[in-house]
Amino acid sequence: GIHVHLDGRNVSLRPVTLPAGAAKRLSDILPGELESVLPFPVSEAIVHHQPISSEELSITVLTASVRREHVAAALASFSLAGIEPRQLAAGAATLDGLVPLLTALQGPGAVLLVNLDHETTDLCIVKEGRTALARTISVGMGAIRDREPGASDELAGSLRRTVASFRMKGGPALDRVVVGGDGASEPATRDWLSEVLGTVTETVALPAGDGTILEYELPRFMRAAALAGRAAVKGQRIDLRQGEFVSRHAAGEIR
Repeated sequence: GIHVHLDGRNVSLRPVTLPAGAAKRLSDILPGELESVLPFPVSEAIVHHQPISSEELSITVLTASVRREHVAAALASFSLAGIEPRQLAAGAATLDGLVPLLTALQGPGAVLLVNLDHETTDLCIVKEGRTALARTISVGMGAIRDREPGASDELAGSLRRTVASFRMKGGPALDRVVVGGDGASEPATRDWLSEVLGTVTETVALPAGDGTILEYELPRFMRAAALAGRAAVKGQRIDLRQGEFVSRHAAGEIR
């Protein structure tokens, strides 16, 4: 099956902690929990979730909320290209599909994954193989390369605030930062991220595959590798193909 993702600028990703007894009723409970914090009516949204952690008295899940119109538009654009996606992943939360591919993400420490696109930057903090926090920043390498006023400072500030938010909620210090996407192989990119975050940054080491892609170019395909890796991830992961947008494959499995 084909896995694709929805632009993170259209997705609200939020961790939610609930009593352990709510685990079997999350689909019914989460819309009410999110109603007061979403920038759009929850009645107009697709809501899905994946687990972060489970304690004796509580559970924490990562929720994804997106307007139905954005899901419909994305699926229509893929349909025009003759593509019927099996799953529609949510923005920066897509990146935890790298867990089966990178042993560094499978341990107890916290790792920040940074995917640099032309228009956006996706951040995903993975702890014990699961996404603990994810967000999309509306500043990408295009603005940095064009030296748009304030772009570099805006991106640096957003990076620091994301990590600070994770630490304030009880998260540990980052073990490492792994970067991929546009410009990830450039030493200047790694040095800048290391300086901003105070943590050594390394370029993502993706499997070489069949060797048709030069090793220097591999980090550009960080998101594509993550989407492919989602097929090997155990347990539920956020899939925005819910309700009226459920895939034909999923509907066939239900039948």
